[in-house]
This record gives sequence, C-alpha cells and structure tokens, in this order.
Amino acid sequence: MLNNYNIVAEQLLLTLACVTLFLMFYIKPRKTATYIANFTGIVLSITTTATHIYLISLAGTVAGFSGSKFNFACFIFYLQYTFILALMYIYTSLLSSEKRMHLKKIFVKAGILSVIYMCAFILLIATKTTYVVNNGSVRFAPAFKLYLVIGIFNTLLCLNTCRKNRASVASVAYRYLCFVLPFSIVVLIAQLCCKIIIFSSFTYVLPFILFYLLFHSNPFDEISGCQNKYSFETRFVDNMALHQRFLIVNVVFPKLKNADQNYLKDKVYHISAEMCREIARLHKGIHLYNFNIHNYALFVNVKSDEETRKIIYDIQQILEAPIYNSMQSSLLCYKMIAFRNNPNVDTLPKLSSFMKYLFAKLSQGTSSECCIATESDYEDFASQYYVSQMLDDIKNRFDLDDERVICFAQPIYSVDHNSFRTAEALMRLRLGDKIIYPDKFIPLAEQNGCIHTLTCIILNKVCVEIRRLSTEYDFDAITVNCSTTEFSEPNLHNELLAIIRQNHVPCSKIRLELTESAMFDDFSIVMHNIEMLRQSGVQFYLDDFGTGYSNLERIISCPFKTIKFDKSLLYKSMNSEGMNDLVVSMVDVFKKQGFVLLVEGVEDDEQNQYSIDRGFNYIQGYRYAKPVPIGELVNYFTEKNAY
Repeated sequence: MLNNYNIVAEQLLLTLACVTLFLMFYIKPRKTATYIANFTGIVLSITTTATHIYLISLAGTVAGFSGSKFNFACFIFYLQYTFILALMYIYTSLLSSEKRMHLKKIFVKAGILSVIYMCAFILLIATKTTYVVNNGSVRFAPAFKLYLVIGIFNTLLCLNTCRKNRASVASVAYRYLCFVLPFSIVVLIAQLCCKIIIFSSFTYVLPFILFYLLFHSNPFDEISGCQNKYSFETRFVDNMALHQRFLIVNVVFPKLKNADQNYLKDKVYHISAEMCREIARLHKGIHLYNFNIHNYALFVNVKSDEETRKIIYDIQQILEAPIYNSMQSSLLCYKMIAFRNNPNVDTLPKLSSFMKYLFAKLSQGTSSECCIATESDYEDFASQYYVSQMLDDIKNRFDLDDERVICFAQPIYSVDHNSFRTAEALMRLRLGDKIIYPDKFIPLAEQNGCIHTLTCIILNKVCVEIRRLSTEYDFDAITVNCSTTEFSEPNLHNELLAIIRQNHVPCSKIRLELTESAMFDDFSIVMHNIEMLRQSGVQFYLDDFGTGYSNLERIISCPFKTIKFDKSLLYKSMNSEGMNDLVVSMVDVFKKQGFVLLVEGVEDDEQNQYSIDRGFNYIQGYRYAKPVPIGELVNYFTEKNAY
C-alpha cells in the first residue's frame, strides 16, 4: 500500500516492462517501423508507470503537500501518457499495409490527437481541479478520471481504425487487436469504478509487451502475417514427428530477386502482404512463411487429394489475379512448387534438397509455372539425394583410391594405324549394387563442388592402369575429361602434375579433354594451366566441337592437339548437303593448321565410311568398341612383342 492505494499491479508491470526492454537490447530484433514504435512505447511505459507511482506517493495528507510539485509531476505524467496513446494509434495503423502507404497522414493524425489530449489536461490545470482535498487527505481523482476517459476514447479510435482496415491487416494481428483493445477498454472502465487498487498500467504496458512478444521476438511479420524460415523448419519437423499429412507450397518471384529494391521495396511488400492475407483466408489451418522479399512458403495440414488440389488451384488464382499485375505483369511472374509429405523427404536437409529438385524442373523463362510433385519425383529425388550424399563423402575423404569411383574406358580406333591407339576414360559411381552414370552425378558434383575431387580420383586410377599397361602393351595415351570450372583454379596444374608424377607415369601418356566453354571463363588462368601442363608433356583435346557457338580464331590460337567433333555434327552432316560441305571445309582448315581430328558417336558402317572418307584420323563409337572396365583395355591394345 502507498498512501492507502494498492500499487502491486503497477510495480509488477513496471518490472515486466524493464525485463522486456532488456530483452529488446539483448535479442536485437529487426528495426522495422512498427518495432521502433513498439520500442518507444516500452520505454515510455516504464517512465509513465514510474511517474504514476511517484504521483501516488505525492497524494497523501495535506501536511507537507505541494500543489505546484504535484501539478508539475501530473503534467509530466500526462505528457508521457499522451505520447503513449499516440504511439498506440500509430502502431495500430502501421499493422495495415494500406494505411502504411500513407505514413504522413498517420503521424499528422497522431499529432492532432496528442494536441487535443494535452489541451484537455491544460484546461484541467487552468481550472485548478487536478486534485481535491477531502477530510485532510489529498486525492487526484479529477486528473485520474480524465486520464481514464481519454484512454477509453483513444482505444475506441484504435479499434475503429482496425475494423475499417480489416482487409489490409494480417489475420494474426487482427485477432490480437480484437482481444487486446476491448480488454483495455474493460480495464479502464473497471479502474474508473475502483478507487483503491491501481491497475490502469495494464492498458499500455501489457499491449506493448504483447506486441513485442508476438511480432518482434516471435517469427510473425506484422503486416503479412508470415513467419520466418526457422518457424517453417520447426513446423516441418514437428509434423513429421506427429505423422501428420500436410501440403507445402513454395512460391518464388524470380524477377524480384535482382530488382532494384530501393524503388520497389514498399510496393512489393504491400502487394506480397495482400497476397498472403488472401491466401491465409483460403483455409483456417494455413501457415505462411516469408523467407525473403521474393520467396514465400505455405504449410497446411490436409486430409485428401481433393483438398490439396483445391488449395493449389486457389493459390494460383490469387497469384494470377489482375489486381496484382498493375505493378508489372512480367515482374510478378512466379515459379511455384507443391508437394505432400513423403517418407523420402523426412529430414530438413532432404526437404531443402527436394525443393531445389522441384524448382530445377521448371524453366528459366519469364512465364509463370507450377510443378506439383508426383510419386516418380519422390523416387527420383531419393536416388539423386543418396548420390549427392555419397559425393559429399567422396569429397570429404579425398581418397584417390576410392572404390566407389569406377573407371571405365572406351577404346578409340586410329584410321592411320588400323588399330586402337588411345582410349577415353569414363567415370561411373558404384552405389551399393547399382552403377550410376555421369548424366546423373556430374551435374550434382558440379553443384556440390565435388567435381575436382572426382577428376583427381579418375586421373589417379588412369595413371595406375597406364603404369600396368605400359609394361606389355603399345598405345599412345589415355584421355581424361576435365570440368570447365576446374581450369579457373590457378593452382590446378600443380595438383594434376603431382598425381601423374607420384604414379611415375610419363606426362605424354595423359591427355586431357576440355570443352570450348572453358576458354571463356577466366581465360588467362585457363591458358596458364593449359600451358604449364602442355610444357610438361600433357596434350589437350577440344571436346564436343560443334555443339554450340564456336570461335574458330580462339580454337586455332589455343594449344589443342586434337579436335573432337561431336556426334550431332556427324549425324547432321550425313543428312544435309550444306552441313556436309561445312564439315569438309572445317576438316580441311584444321588439318592445314596441324590438328589431329577425332569424330565420336560412330555406330554403323555407313557412319564409319563417311568419317574415313572425310579424313578423320580417329574414330570413337560403338561401331568399334563400347565402354569397358579400364582393365579390359588389354583386349584392344596391341602387345609389344606382337611386332
């Protein structure tokens, strides 16, 4: 008790506000406009409650009472409370994305309200009715009643603002306001009736604390009603543990990722928040998540396939609504994936990988697309995921003798020698009892940064086989494919040469294949690696010539020894007189420049004869030999004692 007033509630709320302020400093939430208003509200709640307690301490017996001191303290209290009411109105208005677009009007209206509230109090001071003396005791009932009446009026105004802007307020924020604002009115009315117990601080301390807990310490975004990525992951883990049936929808707006956010940010935020609110109204169990300005996700428990299809359809209808395209239809093109829970996607790493897998099935164009996962998608992903995990393990171990990397080879026929003089090393992976082919794992290896490890392993295995073959068989070399990304690493030549030399293999027995695209990435570094390897005796093949744009000047200037014509060029030239003339011309030009020419993909006698007639030096294809385990090259190379 303080001067016959029970202030336990005020003291408790002052303590809670101080703890909340500490958390704000400690956690450091996002500095959004609403957070700044909330932070200021917490600070003012502390000072206002402390001033309120001080006012109660001044109201006592007439003896020693100072009217001027009381009026000054009362003025400070009213000034602080006026700012709190203004902040409450500002915060409530900022929860509406529509009103947020008119910040100036919000602050002007809040300023006008503050002036009105202060004028009412100044009038109270002018009439000298801030307190009364009754039976030798001082009571500040008039000032206190005005404070409560103003609070009720401001709360009703905030409630009306919330109601009028219902469509532009996130459902989670709207439900909160519909609870806390009426509750504040009830508390203020109760305080008018209660003379002894003081608890009016509930009406401003508690709302600001709850605002903070709900929207700033918590993952909810106050405008869109979305939660963050960590909440999305938590819900996924919880639902998997509970064996719930659920649907996940992920929507990405590719154009917004690289857009100039300085001029688009507010408009994009407003439109995306509006979309989110409409989507949230489709189903009472929908949970929305905002990963960033261009990436949103939806999580909802579903009971049937029909319910799933309806939700996906309704979401697409909202995304394609004409009202949103007023900003720019091309800018709001979306890429959407949707999938149900599945045993093959039961952990967070798998979830992330599966979402990337589905997005990879969509085109890179500007049209809006949707990919709904099928059973085959889950199965294909499971296989791909295990391959990816194995690649990660191969990269981490960096064992040059790793038995999971298998070396095959395809013998290459020499037209001039009428025998097999070289072979191309081909990589396979062993996953349990399965053999995984390059088209399945090379793209994954390039994404995972494992491709260089695979190159080193296959080069080491080739060197081991060359050393074994060289004792009894006569052959020129074995070629190894290299990734274009590898040759952009300045120290690559040293790593490759170290593997060749530690196997005591002549560098002339190794040939490396590169595609032309390698020439366009860090050209100077690529050329440095090529030159250092070439000086050591390693020859280079230009692989897949004719599959894309070819710069003949650059090809001729690069130190390639052999040019490998892609099979597509062979097939087209056999069916087109124009392409045939072009191939004949290119063969003539390259031969005059001293290049050795190889054609791949030769599968029958007609293709073989065509290749020989056009002057190719080497022929590779099923017509002569299929890929075999590298140890079986003994069946194709000529023994030395055969001469």
